Amino acid sequence: MKKILLAEDDKSILSALTIRLQNAGYHVVAVPDGFRGYLYSVAERPDLILMDIFMPNATGFQVAAELEEAGLGGVPVIFMTASRKPDLRKAAEKMGAWFFEKPFDTDALMTAISEELDPNSKIAPLRQSLRIELLREPNTKPPNRRFETSEPGGENPGYERPDGRQQTRPSDREEGNTLPPKAVFG
Repeated sequence: MKKILLAEDDKSILSALTIRLQNAGYHVVAVPDGFRGYLYSVAERPDLILMDIFMPNATGFQVAAELEEAGLGGVPVIFMTASRKPDLRKAAEKMGAWFFEKPFDTDALMTAISEELDPNSKIAPLRQSLRIELLREPNTKPPNRRFETSEPGGENPGYERPDGRQQTRPSDREEGNTLPPKAVFG
């Protein structure tokens, strides 16, 4: 059974996609933020990563860049976002990833997932070779890759919202987070 990591901070989308993917026969690991997406990707070694771009604790681009450094750059990535910024699509394509704007056609998303996970697909090998080639090129990672969680009891530095404002989150301790107290990437 193929394993998909789903990282999405919107609970209704997270729940709906989890159910849809499980009904399609996939094993789904669902997480509500970017930092957990990174941790579970490293621990679970998914066959595909499906994630929102703007999430608490880390953007999808930050997670993808860190996963490349952790040796998981060959795992197919599909980004989702409600933002209409054209540079997001370009950044995703530059990373060799799929890109879907919300609201998206769920059937089209399921087709993209099937194409990536099907070993007989004509598209997946081309996208894989593109990812490998892009990893060799300098400056293929989006800027501002650094993200961190706070010390227990401290404030989380937050994340940038699609409208450019800074979104802060309660501290990890307040959320009952059992993740390591501090993790800095970059």
